[in-house]
Amino acid sequence: MKLFIHRLAEVLAITLMLTLLITSVGAVFSTSLTVLAAVKRLVLYVGLPSLGVLLAVMAATVSSLGVGHIGRRFAELRSRFKWIAGVALLVMLPLAGLLYYKSEMRQFDAVFAGLEGLELVVWMLELMLLLLNLRVGLSLLGHLRRRSIWA
Repeated sequence: MKLFIHRLAEVLAITLMLTLLITSVGAVFSTSLTVLAAVKRLVLYVGLPSLGVLLAVMAATVSSLGVGHIGRRFAELRSRFKWIAGVALLVMLPLAGLLYYKSEMRQFDAVFAGLEGLELVVWMLELMLLLLNLRVGLSLLGHLRRRSIWA
C-alpha cells in the first residue's frame, strides 16, 4: 500500500509541475495581464501548497519503503529528495510570493520578467529532479534494467 501511495503521489506531483509550468509559460506569452495575475495567484495559493503536500507524502513513504536499503542508488534518491524539498521551500515559494505581489500591483517591469524567467528555470529543474527520482525508483524495483549503449 505504501508503494502505491508513493507512486500515486509522484505521478500527481509530476503532473502538477507540468501543468503549472505549461500554464506559466502560456500566461507569459498571453497578451492579457489579468491572465498572468490569475496564474500567479493559482501558483501561489493552489499549486505550491498541493506540491508541498505531495512532496511530504513522497518523502514519508520513501523513508518507510527504504528501511533496510543501504545501496548507492537509494542514498542518491534520498539526497535528491532533500534538494527537491529545499529548492521548493527556499526558492520557489518566495519567488511565487514575490511574483504574485508584483502582478497584483501591476508592476510588469524588467524585474518581473527576470523573476519570471528564473521561476520557469526552477520549475524545469524541479521537474528534472523528480523525473530522475522516478527513474532511480523504477530501477530499484527492477522495472528498468541498465543497458549498455553498445548492446
